[in-house]
Amino acid sequence: MRKLRSEINILKSEPSSQQRNYELSRKMQRLVTLEDDDNVLIKDSAGSELRGSSQVGNSRSFGFATPRPRPRPAPVDFNVTRVILHNPSNPKNLFLISEFLESFIPISEEDWELGGWFRRTFLIVRSPLVIFVTIFVPVVDYEKDKHGWSKLLNCTQIITNPIFVITLVHTMLASSYTTWHINLNFSISVWSLCVTVPLALAVFIHSRTDKPPGYHLLFITLSLSSSMLLITICASEIEVLTTILGIVFDLSGNFMAISFGSIANATADLITNSSLAMQGYEKMAFAAIIGGPVFSIVVGMGVAFLFNPMVRQTGSSFWLYGEHGGNCYIFLSLAILTTLWWCLTFNFFARRSAAIYSWVLFVLFIVFSAGVEWDVVHEFSDDQFFTPI
Repeated sequence: MRKLRSEINILKSEPSSQQRNYELSRKMQRLVTLEDDDNVLIKDSAGSELRGSSQVGNSRSFGFATPRPRPRPAPVDFNVTRVILHNPSNPKNLFLISEFLESFIPISEEDWELGGWFRRTFLIVRSPLVIFVTIFVPVVDYEKDKHGWSKLLNCTQIITNPIFVITLVHTMLASSYTTWHINLNFSISVWSLCVTVPLALAVFIHSRTDKPPGYHLLFITLSLSSSMLLITICASEIEVLTTILGIVFDLSGNFMAISFGSIANATADLITNSSLAMQGYEKMAFAAIIGGPVFSIVVGMGVAFLFNPMVRQTGSSFWLYGEHGGNCYIFLSLAILTTLWWCLTFNFFARRSAAIYSWVLFVLFIVFSAGVEWDVVHEFSDDQFFTPI
């Protein structure tokens, strides 16, 4: 875009002519298009619901037909939402305690009234987790009033978040167990109070309750670190559970890794990308869907190949790829080629038929892998022949 802007400035300085005006108009239209794609708008996700049917006129249609695109969510003016409740004449600590207590209400009144019995049951079951996360993880949401700022709660999280993160990281690295549970290690995390307590007091004295401070954006670092840590712990626990299932049912580690393990590792990405797509950030979600596996394959395999000297020995391909390595390569190639195929066929407009095809392809992969695991079919890999000693 910088090059395009410089070319536009050069054209503006030239004498007017038909060719010059045409080039200037074309380049300015191109610049406007690029600027639209470059800007990330905060879109209003209020009222967005996942529905299982579509309504056209007075009739309802059910099925997998691709509906017409819904209106784009309106962009949110985050400057307005930041100061929407601000009044300079208000006391700095107006509604301090009541706002703090309201932050711990795990179920919003709107979700409860609009939800059915299943939705309400889900909200009740997840309430303890919501309260637990609220204690440690700050919220920075430009769609909410004051961007989710709660003065007393956020000042408390300045203390609780670092001690929570440092304790869990230290505990995971120490790996000290008593019978079946791990021992929490506070020997390092307690020293964080020397920094966080004065910082929390300074923020409490400086900030107001009706408007977030200018440094509220820095709370994203606390949210990011704690969220990534919680996701990592949950993924590792799910991996342990799938390993136990594999041992109980006498399944190989390779099969558990490409079936239950891959689903467990992708659950967090699936939730994140689905949420992005439902809120109007489908381009960002699709980029993450493609970019995440590319990073995992290239960097993950590169690290293993770089630091494991055994990969350069003769016959290492057997334990590198295993029985299911060839199957993964074939189905991965099919997924990439068919994704490119439907993108070109549909002129880069996603359709539900492409989603159904992707699900069917994954189900076929699991079925074929299960057949290989139980010796029903032969894998795509070559049989291993060992030279007798």
